[in-house]
Amino acid sequence: MIKSLDMRWQGGRIKALTLSYDDGTRHDEKMVEILDRHGIKCTFNLNNRDNSDRYWITPNEYNDLYKNHEIAVHGQNHIFMKNVPFGTVVDEVIANRLQLEEITGERIQGMAYPYGPYNEDIIEALKLCGIKYSRTTPVTHKFELPENWYGWEGTCHHQDEKLFELCDKFLALKEPEESWRRISGRVFYMWGHSYEFDRNDNWDRLEEFCRKMGGHKDVWYATNMEIYNYVEAYRSLEFNVNLTKVHNPTATDVWFSADKVTILVKAGETIDF
Repeated sequence: MIKSLDMRWQGGRIKALTLSYDDGTRHDEKMVEILDRHGIKCTFNLNNRDNSDRYWITPNEYNDLYKNHEIAVHGQNHIFMKNVPFGTVVDEVIANRLQLEEITGERIQGMAYPYGPYNEDIIEALKLCGIKYSRTTPVTHKFELPENWYGWEGTCHHQDEKLFELCDKFLALKEPEESWRRISGRVFYMWGHSYEFDRNDNWDRLEEFCRKMGGHKDVWYATNMEIYNYVEAYRSLEFNVNLTKVHNPTATDVWFSADKVTILVKAGETIDF
């Protein structure tokens, strides 16, 4: 009888890294160049602002600049959503999502809350608008997935004084202890705004982070939506009672560990293990 069943990230990896950066200012150009050089992925949360000046990335630049990353919703006008009626929240989200989808040709279903705060009414509005997850601003200093995708808290902000201590702790993580149908929380999630590196004159902090965290074979480098989709695919796996057979009804290849033996079940496949 199987004693432990554990999720593994894509490729059978035990850890994942994801970033989330807001607002779409011109500083994203430098940030993307650094991230791409180190193979690190980010979710960029964009507003539909007035792009008439050079401070903002313009919509006709989105597809090229962010081609290796994810574009997500950040509210049409970046308003404080707890202060407005339910219908206004829906308008803010759906208008932002619609424009981003028209620009990119992609399905946009991720989000970060403007300023961070949210409540149950806002979550209901997001669900009505087809949003699957949303990041807020508090941090955990942990490597766990959220219990609620609509209250996704990061590991840390890039200005956190414990940033590199947390990096070392994350990179030192090994095989998890025995668990049962575990959704492993081994994900490092950093967030912020790219303009902060310019304002604080510390682009070297991002360079150091990327040098330290990039290029590890046991780390999956993913966007927020890739993390979400993968976890939901794992949760969809269908096991028989004796845990000797599994069916993957999704379109995503999924890896898991059974008594610490890593197993791949391909999209649409049923296997014995």
